[in-house]
Amino acid sequence: MRLGVAGDALFGPVVFLARSAAGNACESGCVVALPPLKLMLAQDLVARSPFCRRARRERADAPAEGAQPGAGSSVTIADRIDHVASVELDPLHVEAAGVVAFDARIGLARSSA
Repeated sequence: MRLGVAGDALFGPVVFLARSAAGNACESGCVVALPPLKLMLAQDLVARSPFCRRARRERADAPAEGAQPGAGSSVTIADRIDHVASVELDPLHVEAAGVVAFDARIGLARSSA
């Protein structure tokens, strides 16, 4: 799973949840949302993802819902630190006990001063 915040020329920052980059991310399983990403919107983002739909089909205690705190944290980092232009956690491993990011990328914007 891949989670991040990226800049869009029209909408500004967008939050995305997709397959890991190793698995051809954003082909058909990419979902996006606009910040601020409060708990309800994070739940909606995860619920619309193919990961959550597949987990619900396979078992009742779908661990993909654990990605909600990670989504909120990524948006908070990009929103509250002026020079952060993008955040990407890939791969993101979601378990019932929590979320582990095996790699992270933070893109910085140049200062306008």
